[in-house]
Amino acid sequence: MNGTRPLLSRRQLQALSGAACGRTSREIGRELGISDRTAANYLCLTGEKLGVRRRAAMVDAAYRLGLLARPDRPPAAAPRTTPRRLQVLRLMAAGLSDREIAAELYTSPGTVMSHAAQLYADLGARSRAHAVAIGHQYGLLGAEDPAATARTGAAAVP
Repeated sequence: MNGTRPLLSRRQLQALSGAACGRTSREIGRELGISDRTAANYLCLTGEKLGVRRRAAMVDAAYRLGLLARPDRPPAAAPRTTPRRLQVLRLMAAGLSDREIAAELYTSPGTVMSHAAQLYADLGARSRAHAVAIGHQYGLLGAEDPAATARTGAAAVP
């Protein structure tokens, strides 16, 4: 890695990759042969190095920095979802909570949770971090600032 990328250890990258696949700390720990607490600590340190707290924002930052690779070719067809759910996805990628997303979109946290559940079903995602990873793999999240894009709706929807 060059000097512009945060230096993540091999274990931090492995834990981050597990989070991007929708795995819990317990599942990541089992996969790596470490305790779930140690896996969670690796993710916490990763977030500190990337300057974010939430796993979805970690995954987003890792894709934007090239720490997690996008496929050479996106999978066959992007999942179909609504523009509103894509706004929710972009705000998730920015690390916002349901309450913060609701305030941003002038709706209730319950509505955001409903959009998130429907988005997970549309994408086949297990978690926010997994949804963000899938969004990057299908090109639903680009190189622009995810929060600004979600607020303005400026990004093209494939």
